[in-house]
Amino acid sequence: MTSKRIVVVGAGIAGLTAAYFLIQAGHDPIVVEKSDRVGGRMTADVVNGFTIDCGAQFLMDAYPILTDLIDRLGVSPAFIETSPHWGIVRSGKLRKILAKDMLSPLRTGLLSLPGWLRLGWRMFQIMPRVKSLPMNDCTAWTEYDDVDAETWCESFFGREVADYIMEPPIGGFFFHSLRDASRALPLGLTSVFLYQKKKTMRLAGGMDTLPKCLASQLDVRLNTPVRSISIGKSGVELDVGTGSITSDRVILAATASASRALYQEPTTIERELLATPYSSTMVIAVAVKDSFRIDPKMADIYCILIPEKERGVIASICIQGSGDKTRQGNGKLFAACLSGKAGSEMMGWKDEAVVPVVLGEMDKYFVGLSGNVLFTKVYRWREALAMSPVGRNRKVAQYRQSVNGSTKVLLAGDYMGVSFLEGAAETGKWAAQSVIKNLG
Repeated sequence: MTSKRIVVVGAGIAGLTAAYFLIQAGHDPIVVEKSDRVGGRMTADVVNGFTIDCGAQFLMDAYPILTDLIDRLGVSPAFIETSPHWGIVRSGKLRKILAKDMLSPLRTGLLSLPGWLRLGWRMFQIMPRVKSLPMNDCTAWTEYDDVDAETWCESFFGREVADYIMEPPIGGFFFHSLRDASRALPLGLTSVFLYQKKKTMRLAGGMDTLPKCLASQLDVRLNTPVRSISIGKSGVELDVGTGSITSDRVILAATASASRALYQEPTTIERELLATPYSSTMVIAVAVKDSFRIDPKMADIYCILIPEKERGVIASICIQGSGDKTRQGNGKLFAACLSGKAGSEMMGWKDEAVVPVVLGEMDKYFVGLSGNVLFTKVYRWREALAMSPVGRNRKVAQYRQSVNGSTKVLLAGDYMGVSFLEGAAETGKWAAQSVIKNLG
């Protein structure tokens, strides 16, 4: 048996962030990770000279914690702005949108004049109330965690805006429907994209550049699966198979399901949070010949979102190598993300069955692409992102209020915050600060 004052379970961005801030405060945590790599869903793969972001697809310059870590760790030169242009499909046609140009949905035909006017009026009404709320802290949004997003969007914005402005990012980035989300989620996204007009960014070396840099500053023990976590008289005991570790405090920063399987004595509120469901998706990387020409009207689009009304199996397509020749080998690189429904249904399909379906849909938006493929690679994410049903923000707030000096195990991860990378990092930082406060 070994003893350690603080153990972090999980080397995703939540766990790495927690460990980093613990070290900055003078503590000496270890991070145990069951797999052979760090980063969780913030990961990349290198295939035939192409650097593929096979999980998360982008960052934003509005992320206070991750941009701070990028600056601290010297990763800033790799933090590159993507194209500000997005594409959203309506009536089978791609409409190019510029977030900072409120006229673009009207000009491109994405919205009718009545729909566009209602969007502007409703934005004027609601944005002053939410524009100052932190995008990465779900406990700040509890006032808006009261009704499902579909009901609210349709009554507040109307069906057209709900279908073509509010739903596409929920389906394309979070892989679930408005019906399954609290209105706090689209409201927060609307604040960032349409009101605050923040920039989307990428890491030139791949999304795992930041977690790898973080891990280099920490004591991370890969291939160390935890079998169980239990609280005893002498502390928290972790069964790691080859032995056990006893710790004063544990930050459990795995997914909800993995944490639920490990943690032996959750409280009632912890048990409810550990039951948080996840959406599924599959990311299909498609490398094509450099001679393949993209329609000039679409060449500067970074990401295409396909609304539920227009959707087959693909919810979004990112042009990963856009403007960055260092990561796309001798060609061009695309990443198609399946919808939550398709991702779940096709999860067990063989790659040879998935790829033709995906290429057939991609040809609708990039004519001739399937005839210029160099290779494809399929990545499966059975637990892609924690879902945000009505009430989860309130439960997280309740949980955080319950944490005190006697709390031995602290929960972190995307299901404990806003369900994206910055939100996960915020939960890790919060957990670290709580341990620092309690241990002194």
